[in-house]
Amino acid sequence: MKEDDFQFTVMEQEEAEEIAFNWKYPGILSFYDMTKDEEELEDFLDPQIRGQNTFTVRKPGLTEILAFFNYDLIDNNTAEYWFGLNPLYMGKGYGKELIDYIEWAFITKKAVCKFVLAIAKLNQMGIKVFEKAGYEVVGHFYNKTNGGEYDFLKLEKRVGKC
Repeated sequence: MKEDDFQFTVMEQEEAEEIAFNWKYPGILSFYDMTKDEEELEDFLDPQIRGQNTFTVRKPGLTEILAFFNYDLIDNNTAEYWFGLNPLYMGKGYGKELIDYIEWAFITKKAVCKFVLAIAKLNQMGIKVFEKAGYEVVGHFYNKTNGGEYDFLKLEKRVGKC
């Protein structure tokens, strides 16, 4: 892994609008379209709410934004994160590559040894990518969003001694 494999920059308003209004996911994954939930859309478009922990992710050689990324450090050892992959790049191996890079960056820069996240159960493609990366399902919960209540899985991965 190299420092310049990906470029993370704090998300600019223009980028947030591009993602929110133009990223449209196929089939059942249209659940992730930002315009499906007015409250989440408003939060994503508000720079104060997005804060300094929401990033645009670029990869050298690609012309479009690859993903957006958000994280919180829960404690000295644990990072909770989530990202949205640009629909143009789904199914091309970038998700696994991005997960590996995120883990590498947190391990080397923040000494994190535990990663946690939630993913909609309907996102079977994403779940498979995380499972291949070594994440395990540790629970689930229901979340009201997009006009319904959806099942989400809690995933976790430990690295090294935690």
